[in-house]
Amino acid sequence: MNFVLGGGDTGKTTMLEAVDLLFSPSTSFAVSETDYWMRDITTSLIIDGVVRLDDGVDINTQSNVAYPWHWDGKEAIVPDHNEETGGNDEVYRVRFTANDQQEALWEIIQPDENTIRFSVGLRRQIGLVSLPTDDRNDKDLRLVFGSALDRHIGDPSLRSRIGKQVASINLQDELSKEAKEALAALDAKFEEKALPSGVSVGLTSSKGVSIGALVGLLAQKNAETQLPISSWGAGTRRLASLEIAAANNMTPSFVTVDEIECGLVSPLVAAAIRVRCPTVDIIELILARELECFPLQPRPFNMGTIGVSVSVLKKALPALHMPALSKGDASRLLRVTYQTINIFAADGVLEVQRLRNPKSRQFLDAVTLDSVHGFERRFVSLGHLSRHNKRASGPFKMHLEAEGICPEDARDGMSRYYQRKMITSCLPRLGFSVPEPTPVDVGSTS
Repeated sequence: MNFVLGGGDTGKTTMLEAVDLLFSPSTSFAVSETDYWMRDITTSLIIDGVVRLDDGVDINTQSNVAYPWHWDGKEAIVPDHNEETGGNDEVYRVRFTANDQQEALWEIIQPDENTIRFSVGLRRQIGLVSLPTDDRNDKDLRLVFGSALDRHIGDPSLRSRIGKQVASINLQDELSKEAKEALAALDAKFEEKALPSGVSVGLTSSKGVSIGALVGLLAQKNAETQLPISSWGAGTRRLASLEIAAANNMTPSFVTVDEIECGLVSPLVAAAIRVRCPTVDIIELILARELECFPLQPRPFNMGTIGVSVSVLKKALPALHMPALSKGDASRLLRVTYQTINIFAADGVLEVQRLRNPKSRQFLDAVTLDSVHGFERRFVSLGHLSRHNKRASGPFKMHLEAEGICPEDARDGMSRYYQRKMITSCLPRLGFSVPEPTPVDVGSTS
């Protein structure tokens, strides 16, 4: 699973649209000048991709044989049959091109750089499911050619049979007397001008519009009413499209989701706040079927309002390990003030990283264990010395200074600390000892 993150208008949706177009299960896409860079149609529009196909996709159902490339971990390379290449993944290079005449072409690129047709049938086998942000886009819920519903039903002639059935309805008899007279007059005019005569009113079709676009899934709203699922909420439509795709004989090879939180945020964000994790982590677990979700108000097709069990979510989330201490824990361990920790961090004596707390799962500025251990190997604080020797820190400091043992130079407000090597050689003769560095082991907490 891949996530594309970034600011507004940085190309995230464009990237998803490119994937959608490259594997579009239909040829109905009309290229416009706005699809070209800076609306310059003199430069071709090209989308290249490298794809690894599932076993359920038979690429050689096409009239021409498609030969695979090999993936070396970074790019598709020409297979070398003289070497052992069994460890390399077989992949295929595909391309969508729109020329300066705004003509669209789907191709498979062979290892010898020749191309063959990337057919609609093969693209339908691959099974793209696209969930864009456009609320009006409910293609996968209607019987449009290449939609998830069309692939799931798997009846190629259904749209034709529906068209014939609707065409058999005699609309002429439904016309009023005045309408029939108007049509008769129009028929006479046509015949007078040598145009096709015998005109009547009936079902017609137009370019780009099919009868299948008017057929879609309905769901029971209540005992008396069925409504198109396309009229339900954004989350319901998205989840319904995913369920249709998942119900097909094979899992879709690609699912592109733009603005993944659209229509799903409220209950999942509430769960994310409770366990203090990003919402995308929960969505990723749901899509990977590692976390069960359920309707918050169980009634038919109420999939837009989904929830998760917080206790199950905590177990499903990966365990976190923070090889660091919070600044508060570091100040208690080293026996210095919180302000001293901040000054050490600013001066580079201690290293601070932005890490997630395993218990709260919140991000915090944490002091790395390596830098804490490094500090203790070089220095020991007055607070640590006085506690270890059971002395009050003020009088103990004055006693050491009277013996010529002085702390390191420090800014006002900082805790005092000493060179460990120096203090270790001096304190024993005064009847005191130096504490060993404190072992710290921060375990994983889920």
